[in-house]
Amino acid sequence: MTTVALVHFSAVELYPPVRNLIRELEKNQSFDRLIVLTTAPQKNIERFYVADPRIKIFRLNEFDRRQGTIRRLWNYFVFNFTSLLLLIFYNPASVLYFETLSSFPVFLFKRFFKPRVKLLVHYHEYISPDEFRTGMVLLRWFHQYEKWLYPRSVWVSHTNEFRMELFKQDIAPVQVPHSFILPNYPPASWLTIRKPSTTWPVKIVYIGAFSLKMMYTREFAQWVIDQAGTVIWHVYSSNFSKDANDYLKSLNTEFIDLKPGVDYDKLPEILKGYEVGVILYSGAIPNHTLNVPNKLSEYLSCGLDVWFPSEIKGSLSYCNQDAYPKVMALDFKSANGWILQEMMNKDGLKQNLITFSCEEALMPLIHCLMDDSKLQKAAVSSKSEK
Repeated sequence: MTTVALVHFSAVELYPPVRNLIRELEKNQSFDRLIVLTTAPQKNIERFYVADPRIKIFRLNEFDRRQGTIRRLWNYFVFNFTSLLLLIFYNPASVLYFETLSSFPVFLFKRFFKPRVKLLVHYHEYISPDEFRTGMVLLRWFHQYEKWLYPRSVWVSHTNEFRMELFKQDIAPVQVPHSFILPNYPPASWLTIRKPSTTWPVKIVYIGAFSLKMMYTREFAQWVIDQAGTVIWHVYSSNFSKDANDYLKSLNTEFIDLKPGVDYDKLPEILKGYEVGVILYSGAIPNHTLNVPNKLSEYLSCGLDVWFPSEIKGSLSYCNQDAYPKVMALDFKSANGWILQEMMNKDGLKQNLITFSCEEALMPLIHCLMDDSKLQKAAVSSKSEK
């Protein structure tokens, strides 16, 4: 029986790329069983389920960063210890882990229990050396161990070239023999054809984690208010900070509304009611500066214009004002200089046909995860290292 394992410490409900991968794996007949080792989301978040009996999702505990230190440490221990036991019990032929926080049970499994296991690694985010140095000790400790895994992996990927290049520089002299770029795209079914028209007031949407830190929340909210009703801004979030919530309430305006988070599969239905999707990262850390946010491709697929801060260098290649939907990099520090009529004007523009999809983007990863020849090469490599 061929078993494949995905190890993803953070709740998969909060990570659309992992949900899309699991659904694509449902279509694949090259494995007998898929185990997903993760944690449970907060109780107000809808659970992600799949009907395929071959796929079993283990939510090993409920993790919340707002928990006290002792509780969080206990949850880290439970996840790592239980994950290792499950890997030993199910004995997968290949393992894909996501992010450094998921790496330690995989390190122990490959180092001491199954050196020949085929190993794949993917990073949703980029963490700089400074962030490792000043951040959580446990994360820094795990990262030192996972460096042993990189040369023994058949796949290590980041979401774009900028992040991958910095990642390789950061871990030198450790080598990554098989590096890949794996962008985050929504399903092809999200593709929406729209007419190049503008309805007033312009409806703008933001979806995702919401905060006053490292985001142009205040600047954009003030700009919306200054438009005196020509724009309406709705925020959908199940992960917002208290100060951001309090700030929006303090504005006491009918033009801004913070709404509950929406399940990923329901986003296309929600997004069709808006004309512009906004991204607010201020570029305060390299992970944001080098980012191509999931929301950029999701907004685009649903036919929305996209506005993002010009500091987000990783997204600049998507900029396009010669076709619709438009993608614009803007100076959020000087939003009072924006000319809304020009930004929304689409006269004479042709449609920018969106061709990307998660189905296409995930094909190389799934092929590598399931390909027996890659497994044989990993086994030979492990023998030669002994």
